[in-house]
Amino acid sequence: MIGKCLLLALLLQEAPSGDDASDEMIAEFKRFYRGSASVAEKVEAIHVLDRLDTPAAVEALVACFDDPDFAVRQSAVEVLGKYRSVECAQYLIDNVVANRRESNTAHKMVAAEALSRMGHVMAIEPIAGLLREKDGDLRRACLEALGRLRAAQAVPQIAELLEDPDPSVVIAAADALGEIRDPAANGAVLELLGHARWQVRSAAVAALAKIRHKDSIQPLIDLLRQEQGRLIDDILAALLSLTTFDLGNKPDKWQEAWDRVRERFVVPTEEEIRRARENFEKAQLRYQPGSDDFAGIPTKSKRILYVIDISGSMEDPLLDRQKFVLEGRTYKNFVKIEVVKHELMRTLENLDDTVFFNVIAFATQVKPWKKRGLVQANILNRNAAVQWVEKLQAIGGASQNLKKKAGLSLSAGGGLGKTNTIEALMTALEAKAAQAGYDTNLGSPVDTIYFLSDGDPTAGPITEIDQILAEVKRVNSLRKIVIHTINIGRNMRGKILMQELARQNGGMFIDLGE
Repeated sequence: MIGKCLLLALLLQEAPSGDDASDEMIAEFKRFYRGSASVAEKVEAIHVLDRLDTPAAVEALVACFDDPDFAVRQSAVEVLGKYRSVECAQYLIDNVVANRRESNTAHKMVAAEALSRMGHVMAIEPIAGLLREKDGDLRRACLEALGRLRAAQAVPQIAELLEDPDPSVVIAAADALGEIRDPAANGAVLELLGHARWQVRSAAVAALAKIRHKDSIQPLIDLLRQEQGRLIDDILAALLSLTTFDLGNKPDKWQEAWDRVRERFVVPTEEEIRRARENFEKAQLRYQPGSDDFAGIPTKSKRILYVIDISGSMEDPLLDRQKFVLEGRTYKNFVKIEVVKHELMRTLENLDDTVFFNVIAFATQVKPWKKRGLVQANILNRNAAVQWVEKLQAIGGASQNLKKKAGLSLSAGGGLGKTNTIEALMTALEAKAAQAGYDTNLGSPVDTIYFLSDGDPTAGPITEIDQILAEVKRVNSLRKIVIHTINIGRNMRGKILMQELARQNGGMFIDLGE
């Protein structure tokens, strides 16, 4: 199969240009796709078509829209997103999005995303027309597409959905308005600050930070007095984007400053905001020994999950030791797993008893400290968690006895010490990998994840960086869980994944060095 798939690519590269060559390639693709190809082979075959940019190629890719595997559907979207011809966009509009005889909502969802990636304004009206449909998944897909298209003309229709009884639709509508950034939507988004669901309030705060309207500042200061936990971080980030001020969690100080400047206040430029955010992040990441900030990343969250890599490479020594000495860190040795354990145990020991937490360790398999949910950080649970972490060892390392030292019910073998990033993330998010459709679970007790790893993904159903990021986005777009990432080691591919995980999920990234 792989050989045949490679042949497809070679044929496309070597075939003469023209309709006959394209038609031949598309016919070969259809025969291949209908066969017994694996998921990986289907994905590879789909990407063979990424330069055709013809309606016939679009028709062939539409057949992938209801594939049971998310990676296949996403690959079709990625390829279609590279097509730029008006004819391709019109084909999707006429035959899928605006086709009343097309009853498959999954097709319409994928087509809406593909059209938004193509970037054609002509797609806005037909996609907005689907907002009247009853299917919540379809409406959310269309809202995301309209946000990506920055569809200002659709703002009135999107704003109507801020009053929808389905909170997942409300979140998607707020997200879309944040991406569009039309000041006309500011008042409607402000109404969500009193919503019963914290994820809706979080989405509203994030949208206000992007719309950046002066009228949002006082309501956000008022909300700062009412909220507690993770949403305080969200509010402070939004106020920074609106004002460039860094006044911390001090509502009275914010009110005093705002009262002084409100009459003459002008919302700062994007460049001023960018510089302020960079300075803020640098200040936040200053190492503070004795605090409960894991690896120096602070949070006001009261519902935290720590996810740490114990794969075989975590037994390697750190090379950049001088960095740690200069920043005041002291460890009994500079083996990566020992550095991580020291940081995590210090964090756990200093947790306030108002915090609820859990710890997950992962290599090829995933092992939670507590199998269900979060526990209160009282003295008993803190002590038990510290003891559990202290016993962890890198799995698969040459000097480790897996069963006795790792505390995991695994048999010996190097295969157990790989890095199953996707399984660890899906466990942390309480989701299933490669699940069809949107994930609408808003019941997770976690609102903040600290994710630490030293390498690129080498195990699990998904190891490609783009697919992992797409899966996390699929399940976390409604949950609104912040993911802070900590990289340790020199693996560049793993570092890129960690940077993007943090950036795409509202978190901070820190590199502990090589």
